[in-house]
Order: sequence, then structure tokens, then C-alpha cells
Amino acid sequence: APPPARAAGDGAVVAPMQGLIVKMPVKVGDEVKLGEVVAVLEAMKMQNDIVATKPGKVTEVYVKEGEVVKPNQPLLSVG
Repeated sequence: APPPARAAGDGAVVAPMQGLIVKMPVKVGDEVKLGEVVAVLEAMKMQNDIVATKPGKVTEVYVKEGEVVKPNQPLLSVG
């Protein structure tokens, strides 16, 4: 299993590995719960759920579906 996404000090949720964002079910202003799936990352033909590392409101979304991301790249921020 991939390591869980880590929250940076500013509430950023980051990609645990390089991959393709196949789903971004949240948008700015959405309330998310701790552990809620906020993105789905496909790597090596496997889909990995990226979860909120803290509860709160989505303040920024940095990537979109179909985008390739690098390890530790911020995907979104939760305030």
C-alpha cells in the first residue's frame, strides 16, 4: 500500500507518488471530513485513494483530472 498523503503545515494534501489524477471529487468550498477521499491517483495501473489529512473546508485545488503529478506535489489545501 502507498504511504498516506501527508499534510503540510498549510493544510496541503500532497501526492504520495507520481501518477495520473483520475478523479478530483472535491472543489473549493467543499467541507471534507478526516479520511474522506479527496482525489484518486492512478500509478502502475492501480488506483490509490488520496484522503483528507484533516477536517475542514477545501481552500485551494491545484490539479485537475487528467493531470500527471510528481511525488509530494500539492493537490489541494484544506483550511
